[in-house]
Amino acid sequence: MTGKRVKGFRYEPKYTQNRYYLNIFRNHWKDYYSRHSGEIKEYQKKVVERFIKCGDPKEGYALVECPNCGESYFIPFSCKSRTCSSCEEKRIIEWSDWLCEEVLLPVNHRHITWTIPSELNKYFIDNIWLLKQFMKTADDIAKYYYCTKGKAGIITALHTAGSRITVNVHAHMLLTECQIKNGFLEEGKTLEEGVEEGKVLPLPSVPFRQINHLWRNKILALLCNTGNLDKNYEAELKKKYPKGFIVYHTAKSTSNNPEEAKRIASYLLRPPVQKSKIIRYDQKQKKVTIRYKCGVDGCFKNIYKHESMDTDEFIRRTIQHILSYHIQKIRYIGLYSQKFRGMQNKRMGIETKKNTRNNYRVKWRKLIKRIFQIDPMECMQCGKQMKIKKIITRQTIGRLKEFTQYKYYISGRWRKEKRKEFTSPPGGIERRRAA
Repeated sequence: MTGKRVKGFRYEPKYTQNRYYLNIFRNHWKDYYSRHSGEIKEYQKKVVERFIKCGDPKEGYALVECPNCGESYFIPFSCKSRTCSSCEEKRIIEWSDWLCEEVLLPVNHRHITWTIPSELNKYFIDNIWLLKQFMKTADDIAKYYYCTKGKAGIITALHTAGSRITVNVHAHMLLTECQIKNGFLEEGKTLEEGVEEGKVLPLPSVPFRQINHLWRNKILALLCNTGNLDKNYEAELKKKYPKGFIVYHTAKSTSNNPEEAKRIASYLLRPPVQKSKIIRYDQKQKKVTIRYKCGVDGCFKNIYKHESMDTDEFIRRTIQHILSYHIQKIRYIGLYSQKFRGMQNKRMGIETKKNTRNNYRVKWRKLIKRIFQIDPMECMQCGKQMKIKKIITRQTIGRLKEFTQYKYYISGRWRKEKRKEFTSPPGGIERRRAA
């Protein structure tokens, strides 16, 4: 087989992996829903039920067969939901590639995190309108302070989960380290020439405490105007947080470092629950152990702690981050807005259809090649090119009379004697990194 072997990695099919995150919902979701059906919203139920069916061959699969020797295997369908960490990672790869290639300017960026106190999280998590205003307020403050003489590129992503999967509403913002005057990008000149001509200006220096105070006042005023807070409680919070709500600023070198830009882009779109967070799962005792980051020591090393909880608590924490379909989790402002980029491409004579996100969708075969450096459509027996013979849906499975090939897939294409020799994935594989 062609390609490099991933050192230290051993592939196992989906149905034999210890997929703690998925198995917790498969084993305990029905009991949890029967006890808490009144607290679960309809869209949360639909997302979880679709997530449970991810990678299940009974929901449909594609048959891949070699026309030369007849070797075949199956690829089960994925759920494509945002709760599934495997499907969400594929979406992150596509979005980060599109963002770095088509949207981000070749300049350094500033990573800003907008946070609020823990006692205010309960007002935002169940209110779609407040979450939208939360992001809009952060964008307005950034434009007020940093877009004084030109436009800056702003990308804001909404997050609702903390390190312990609890509610922690905050927003991550990617801001260009410069402001550009109108009409400069259409001239086709470099940024260095724009600096000399005075059309590319650095961001103004603003005291962080001033931003923290304005951010605190805006959030408290928003909650007071909607009736969630009264004036007395607002005054207490201002006394409790005299320095304002914390807004973190970090400079990122992304102009000549595409890997750093993709890493930040992946962080902006990360799912609330990742598979690496779950380190232990006991089905009999219904216990789940997670690992979470609790700080950084003096040597700049991450400090992690463990927390054990029952499966009901884990499911409750997870589904509360399934937001409605109507909320926009990512906003593009200024130079990165869709309207501005469309007008710029029109002036420069570039077809907008060529820059759409559909062109950056990664097919299953390309994704396997990119992660594991191996072609899953190359036959394991003769090395010839395999082809997708048929697509079998859920309705078709009920009408099949012969299950020989289906049972062959359940027993595993990579049998024990083959697994000792080959360590690369055959197909139907979720995105996994080398250990």
